[in-house]
Amino acid sequence: MNRFNLVALICAAMLPTVSTAQQQLWTGAGPDGGTMTGPIVVDPATGVLFVQTAAGTFRSGNHGATWSLATGGLGQRLAASYNTLVAGDGVMYSVGAACSMLFRSIDDGLHWTPTGFDGPACIDSIALTAEPTSSLLVALRGGGLLASTDRGRTFAEVGRGLPAGSRFGSMKASPSTPGLLVAMVSGAGMTSVYRSVDSGDSWSPATLVPNFSQFPNARFSFGAGGRIYMAGQSFFRSDDGGAVWFEIEGSRPGVAAHPTEPDTVYFVGSDGNLKRSDIGGPWAEDISAGQIMANSTDAAQIVDVAIQPTSGGDDLLVTTEYNGVFRRVDGAWAPSNTGLRAVSIRALAAHPRAAGTVLAGEADGISALHGIYRSAK
Repeated sequence: MNRFNLVALICAAMLPTVSTAQQQLWTGAGPDGGTMTGPIVVDPATGVLFVQTAAGTFRSGNHGATWSLATGGLGQRLAASYNTLVAGDGVMYSVGAACSMLFRSIDDGLHWTPTGFDGPACIDSIALTAEPTSSLLVALRGGGLLASTDRGRTFAEVGRGLPAGSRFGSMKASPSTPGLLVAMVSGAGMTSVYRSVDSGDSWSPATLVPNFSQFPNARFSFGAGGRIYMAGQSFFRSDDGGAVWFEIEGSRPGVAAHPTEPDTVYFVGSDGNLKRSDIGGPWAEDISAGQIMANSTDAAQIVDVAIQPTSGGDDLLVTTEYNGVFRRVDGAWAPSNTGLRAVSIRALAAHPRAAGTVLAGEADGISALHGIYRSAK
């Protein structure tokens, strides 16, 4: 028996199948954790959490204690990339793994149905403006911006003022100011911030001090008092609803503004650790060094941060590049990955001296990964 067939048999032993009249479906059996590929999305009305992983989109209805794959009613996975999942207005929208499909859920991601958008263009980014004039914005990969005011049933072209052939990276709508959007827009050889106050119908370039090209997937977070934060190639703050931005310090993508305290913000610093500032950005305190670990020696690389809205601003979650989700409660960090099965397994072996025991290898010579997992089940 060759090695390929042996690995296939081990996989079959590890992963239970679900039989139907037409097909057999594979289901994940662990290990928990794995590669995070997008931001944390929180339904502002219910507090239900969503994370995007290499294995698809997972949801949690209990503050991240347990997770389940959010694919009910779909014949495909949801997309697992930046800017492709939004929640608000009692509805959720997500791009499908086939990037020309857009789905809608009205039960916090338990079940999904197609919207009226059906390609053929791929979707780069989506956003949902605040009520009462809620609009769903869809940015297309080949250029162009569409808007829907009827929950995704029909779409119309919008986007006056955007550069010709422009593409959207991150796009974020204010959760409290109807019609306000900010976005990273690439065009004319530069990526910079654009702003709309009329639900995407028209756009104008923002002023950045200093002005230099930004990461397309820089993250935005709306705070109290009209303040907006942006983390990407550097950390910026706007005090006037996104018209003018000032650089604070170096950073990486990942930012969460406190829901009630305008000067309190969490962001990923240039050293990869999570920072907290109580004065609007500068002189930030490191709150994760030595606590969010990939293994016994290496720090996990933080991808994004979010605040559980029902916690009053103190219950934090972060996603990491390869090590799943960590949660901070009462100042202490701990992994929170039960049911979140997105580990990239690169090797399998049956233990030669322990019946029923399987070893799964994740590590390589480059990344800060967990290493080897062991299952006796």
